[in-house]
Amino acid sequence: KRSHLLHGVGSGFTEFERQQIADLRSSSSAAAAAAASHGSSGSREWGSATGAVGEEIDRQKQQQQGGGQDAAVAAGSGVDRPVGSSMIYPGVVSERHYPELNVRELTLVNGLRLAIKETDFLDDEVLLTAVANGGLSEVPRPEFYTCSMSGVVATQLGPFGHKPDILSELLAGRRLSLSPAEGAYARSVKGSCSPHDLEVALQLIHLLMTSDLKLEAGEMDSVMVQLRQGIEAQLRSPLHAYHTRIRQINYEGCHFFDPITLDELEKVDLEASCKHHRATYSNPAEFTLIFTGKLKFTVLLPLLTTYLATIPAAEGRGGRMDPRKVKPLPFRFPDQPVLEDVEVRGSQSFLLICCFCSSVRSDDINRILQCHSM
Repeated sequence: KRSHLLHGVGSGFTEFERQQIADLRSSSSAAAAAAASHGSSGSREWGSATGAVGEEIDRQKQQQQGGGQDAAVAAGSGVDRPVGSSMIYPGVVSERHYPELNVRELTLVNGLRLAIKETDFLDDEVLLTAVANGGLSEVPRPEFYTCSMSGVVATQLGPFGHKPDILSELLAGRRLSLSPAEGAYARSVKGSCSPHDLEVALQLIHLLMTSDLKLEAGEMDSVMVQLRQGIEAQLRSPLHAYHTRIRQINYEGCHFFDPITLDELEKVDLEASCKHHRATYSNPAEFTLIFTGKLKFTVLLPLLTTYLATIPAAEGRGGRMDPRKVKPLPFRFPDQPVLEDVEVRGSQSFLLICCFCSSVRSDDINRILQCHSM
């Protein structure tokens, strides 16, 4: 059963883009048949896509069209053939096989790299993991808390083009979960789904990489109040001061590990947080998306060309970052063992924490434990 998008994406596309999508679909069927003739057999199973999610993709395309065929190509529609290259499958410019791992690697026209591994561990589960090098360590220090708040803002506003309550209703009855996250050195999207809901999962990835967070007046007020109350509660907790001191010793007071303060919270620019979230996921060429589980390439290929190959390429932003060029956080672990008693007012409990951040000799460990044996 083909989905709404595979039947009639079209309301938000230019005539040129509609023709490109139509060519992709017809070529996908031929490519899938060719793959099946080479041993990739399997029944074609199509999950029924959520119509509202499909309509949101149409709306995104309509915003990007910018007036005609030339604008559609300039916006990086992702379906036009790159100059000087040929497509192995529609929307796919390169393919590699790793027989010893049973992995197929594809690179799409927008630079997104895919790794596909078919397994039979579970009959009703597909795992998805998208990873890109570079994270919050690349953010300038004055903008750190604003950018690190982007995950909180996205959770409240909805990173997949719909408000969270609306999206939960649209996905009711589906076994599907996707969670974007940004750490110190990488960005990721991790989740799982039933094979029948794989098409909807790819729609959500498309929306994540093309949707803007829509911040309306007063929409984050309640969240900011809760954050302030949480910080005030931490300041009243004796253990908070204790653990803060531990982080200061272990990480040399690095801002990444410091809890946000009330003063820093007041400086957070929510609009800038929304823009940072958009920039974090808007370049598909930076990501590698891994599929593992019960799936068939003949079924997956048309979905990849329809939802992932049509994600717009990010002009002028390059591809995957060399992990050796990722900016490290500005701290070093202690060179020598540190033994410190932290006295906290209002607490009558005793707490001992041993942190082994680097290579520490066994006699140093024994000395620390003997000092605190009671």
